[in-house]
Amino acid sequence: MSGSLIPCVGAVIKDGRGRLLLIKRGHDPGAGLWSLPGGRVEPGETDAEALVREMREETGLVVRAGRLLGSVRRPYRDGDVVDIRDYAATVIGGTLNAGDDAADIRWVDEEDFARLPVTEGLAQILTSWGVLGFRAPARLSTAISARGQVQGRDKPDCSGLS
Repeated sequence: MSGSLIPCVGAVIKDGRGRLLLIKRGHDPGAGLWSLPGGRVEPGETDAEALVREMREETGLVVRAGRLLGSVRRPYRDGDVVDIRDYAATVIGGTLNAGDDAADIRWVDEEDFARLPVTEGLAQILTSWGVLGFRAPARLSTAISARGQVQGRDKPDCSGLS
């Protein structure tokens, strides 16, 4: 790897009805697509600290970071690689409000999820991690290597799996 590894975190949060929290990306890359909330880990932060900060900035919610569900590495510009680590998280306070990079935010069930334009590979990865229980529609297909890396030419972002 010739470039830098850019650490990012994302949150997989479900409500009491089993719905998944998604944000609609407000900026490129992926503007207008739905994804997990998340962002870059700042220097000196732990993943848990970054997750708590990013969730408050992007969703208005206060969360407690849980276990690591999985990670994805995606190529970025100039040889850099984005290392996105997605964690289970639990809401412990705050008020749901799209902020920061999010154009919109909502809780979605699997039926809603299947109808939304989501970031490439999101459905497949969440299904493989046991977060979703359905097969992704063909329009969302992407190659995933044996090491769990999403293969694609689109620019990565740090919103969860994006």
